[in-house]
Amino acid sequence: MKYLENYKGYYLYENGKIWSITYCKFLKPLPYRKKRKYRLHRTLHDYDEIYVDLLLKQYYSVSLASVEPIAQSFKLSSP
Repeated sequence: MKYLENYKGYYLYENGKIWSITYCKFLKPLPYRKKRKYRLHRTLHDYDEIYVDLLLKQYYSVSLASVEPIAQSFKLSSP
């Protein structure tokens, strides 16, 4: 769970759900969208409509340092 800094009282979960502190419930995505899109308020009358995929990339980005290739040693047998 990560706090969305640019918006007023929202938490983003890894599964893409957004919790509102003001209303004490999960937000419902905007209807009639193929991808999940939410309306997040900065102030009472100032808001953004943003896709949850973009938020997940921003707040839960996978760092390349944590993903390391596994070194495997192969033994060749001579005939």
